[in-house]
Amino acid sequence: MSCPRAATGPVSGLQGYGAAWSPDGTRFAYVDTTNSVVVKAPSAPERTILVLKKGQPVAYPMWSPDGSRIAILAFPPNRAIVLDAETGKTLGAWRIPQAAVSLPYPMAPLYHMAWSPDGTKVLIAWESVGVLDTETGAYTTISPSHAMAEWAPDGKGVFYLTLAGASGLSHRGLGSLFYRALDSASPTRLTSSAKIAASGYRINPPTVGLMDLSPDGKSMAFGLGATQGHRSIVAIVPIGSADTLDLSAPTYRIATGHESVFAVSWSPTGDRLAVELATNTGLTVESLALATGTWRSLDSMTIADVSELESVNWSSRSAGRPSPSDPERGWRRRACLPSPSTCPYGS
Repeated sequence: MSCPRAATGPVSGLQGYGAAWSPDGTRFAYVDTTNSVVVKAPSAPERTILVLKKGQPVAYPMWSPDGSRIAILAFPPNRAIVLDAETGKTLGAWRIPQAAVSLPYPMAPLYHMAWSPDGTKVLIAWESVGVLDTETGAYTTISPSHAMAEWAPDGKGVFYLTLAGASGLSHRGLGSLFYRALDSASPTRLTSSAKIAASGYRINPPTVGLMDLSPDGKSMAFGLGATQGHRSIVAIVPIGSADTLDLSAPTYRIATGHESVFAVSWSPTGDRLAVELATNTGLTVESLALATGTWRSLDSMTIADVSELESVNWSSRSAGRPSPSDPERGWRRRACLPSPSTCPYGS
């Protein structure tokens, strides 16, 4: 596991993957090397809240908005499981359609998994896009094809950007951007594939494409490849009335040099992005100040240190909650590292 920076200082000495901060930034959940879901505060002992049978991997722990529950994916069979974050009690377990996940032969990583703002549903964007109702167990397919996706601010619908091609990342291209209300069977196209391509966006392997809703729900951050000149583009697109989103008209757009964007995450205050960049030699985690367009390096590592790339996120995603005294020490990179001893406990 990485050496995350929390308000109380670095946390490490842990091995595992899929780390995610609780909404208040006081705890994080991750999957350890024994295939157990673990909850830990930076300065407190860890608590194991779920252990599945050998050969049943679990992944992608995700906190509910109120911090009381954790949703995970488990295989096989393909299931979404919701746990009580304090007791580990299983509150629900539901089968996920085979077409929704990329197993047993993954063609791409999980694009996104997130709770709805009201904490009743879970969005899963992988081989297809769907929404699981955690109260009834009903699963609604939003897009039957590959797409990156994110909730609309009110949680009543989903934005998704389709990906053309299904034979691996290197053969996938960007399609159109859509919005679909949960109570509708028909999506609304917001930006056509031709318009997106003309704006200079594409999928550049190994970049998979990213979407992340801002804390105030007014903008969407995109991490995409570029057709000319630069490897990747980070764009901020305003969300208009009636859930409109035009990828060709961002309010902010910046291109990276030769780096590929692997992860994008808003700061709790919405004025910065944490961006994970990959180069030919390793990874860097940067803070991007949106007001000035300046980058600040937070951490880096070489290829030899990294065995699995996932994403980054900030502690305390709630926009109304105060940030730490040094907010740029609030991110937690979700990556699997073989040498945790290189970052011992301490400030």
